[in-house]
Amino acid sequence: MSSTTTKGASSSWADLPPDLLGLVLRRLHSLADRARVGAVCRPWRSGARLHRDNLPPAMPWVALGNKAYLDVVNGDAARRLSLRVPAKARCRGSDGHLLFLTRAATGECFLADPFSGAVLPVADLSSFIEERTRGETFSRGFGLSLSLRVHKAVLLWPPRHGSSSELEPVVAAMVKNSTSRYNTTVFVCRAGTDTAHTGVDKESYGAMAVDLPLVKDVAFFRGDLYALSTRDELLAVRLGEGPRGNPAITTAVESGIEVPDDGECRSHAHDGIRPAGDVRLVQSGDQLLMLRRWVIDDGGDSTSSFDVYEADFGASPCRWRPVSGLRGRALFLGRCCSKSVPVGDGHYGAREDCIYFVRHAGDSGIYDMDYRRVSPLVPDAKVLRRHGRSWNPTWVFPDQSIIEAHYYYLKKSLAQGAWVAWRS
Repeated sequence: MSSTTTKGASSSWADLPPDLLGLVLRRLHSLADRARVGAVCRPWRSGARLHRDNLPPAMPWVALGNKAYLDVVNGDAARRLSLRVPAKARCRGSDGHLLFLTRAATGECFLADPFSGAVLPVADLSSFIEERTRGETFSRGFGLSLSLRVHKAVLLWPPRHGSSSELEPVVAAMVKNSTSRYNTTVFVCRAGTDTAHTGVDKESYGAMAVDLPLVKDVAFFRGDLYALSTRDELLAVRLGEGPRGNPAITTAVESGIEVPDDGECRSHAHDGIRPAGDVRLVQSGDQLLMLRRWVIDDGGDSTSSFDVYEADFGASPCRWRPVSGLRGRALFLGRCCSKSVPVGDGHYGAREDCIYFVRHAGDSGIYDMDYRRVSPLVPDAKVLRRHGRSWNPTWVFPDQSIIEAHYYYLKKSLAQGAWVAWRS
């Protein structure tokens, strides 16, 4: 009798009904925790696969270079995970689970899937930087040390309607020149194309680039690109179609929107805080948002709060309108990636009207717009300082299908012995 009871008890967990397993998985906001569930036994892995398409999105990771990442849900330590990215590359942007990477030594630019190892060259951007560097060096004289680098890149998914090109994304890059402190070149191209080797005259690069006053940030909104200059001008960069489906910049004009000055924009300003110089543009649902950061006025650069504005294009004149909430969404902000996500029904495990930010290893947190206060992103912020050095910490949004597609590669890192804290 007792042996029968023991046998039944020992097999009960493996026999957990799939619907109950689904309830458990829906309450796990860490993608790594979901992978652990699937690693317990074959029945659980099969059951987890049944629910893959019905699970809410999990909390994103913070990539700390190509050897570790931070699982915000279990944020007591960085986790060891070798991402499959090209060597000596630095991250300048991310979109979903893809990373936009550059190699400073060669000027190469590419999109990389860090889980599969697939790489999609952004050859037109690489060639443009090479051509611009060669041309400016020649015009200014030999021996000049000239450095053009991609400061940030954003992607437009899916391709614009009516395009005759294939399904690769449009990439918009902020290119900064070490010899010019007052201008930013915005260059747009389609990932995977190589104009220089398709017989198309490289003069077409002229239609893919525009020089603007020094730009703080860029974001796609309703199919066009918007850039915010250091003069607080919001510039609308209209896109059309060039040769062979390449995107082309048709116009770049001021939007006419009036940017509030620091004295007007904050009704709750008080002694001890000051506006920071950096501003972010983010598409959030059907809104274009501008976020202005405030810091503690103690000589440091720690974020104390954010002011959030919506671009009101219907007003006359156009203006930035202060907003007190995010309409059921949360924002994830970083130097290389900013993204708005819906958080209803357990999506992402994030809190509504909150801004999750990681500027660098020494400045991260969760800003609650309702209570106007910052709480820690993870219990021990030192983990970012220990491991966030090779790249600026970057938000990455892998989903359950990524775990399934690369399960056997990730299994050891996510669910078994290699799942250990990195300690200094």
